[in-house]
Amino acid sequence: MQKGQEDQFGTAGEFHSALMTAIWIPAADVAILLVMYSYRKLWVWVHGAFFLLATIYTLSTALPILFSTGIIPADSKISYKYPTNILNLHYLVGIACLSSITFVTLLGITTKLMNVFQVGSKILLVTKKMHKIMGYIIVVLCKVNVSIMTSKNGINGLVIAEVAFMLVLVIVRKLVFPKM
Repeated sequence: MQKGQEDQFGTAGEFHSALMTAIWIPAADVAILLVMYSYRKLWVWVHGAFFLLATIYTLSTALPILFSTGIIPADSKISYKYPTNILNLHYLVGIACLSSITFVTLLGITTKLMNVFQVGSKILLVTKKMHKIMGYIIVVLCKVNVSIMTSKNGINGLVIAEVAFMLVLVIVRKLVFPKM
């Protein structure tokens, strides 16, 4: 059998894997918790800085692998470290993550610039709402994508617990601080 191209990344692929897990499982939750207390400007800036760095890291480690290997077909006969159906799913969900991350990062930067230049409140509110909703969707999507690669069956208990934690957090926040 022919050896898969993704193996050429060796430690870079492992580095991508390890840090993506750290960024999108526990660290993203902390950054979201910080921004929930956005009445403190420092936390908003820390949130923005974290996700800007997460975006840069995500794009800079995922795109070279994606451009080099392309989307691996689910029925590929080439031997890879992981089953090809898992790699195919990981790549497809990863592309959705990359597109969404780029979009939400641009929304976040736009929101910040609109605040600085005091752009009309209706546009600002819509942009903030889109950033917030898409941000939650991205974090869940990225957690699921990490789970695809870390679990033998596709979804593992850690990611289910993480997603449940985020949902409970959002619901409790809305109930306890409805105006926040």
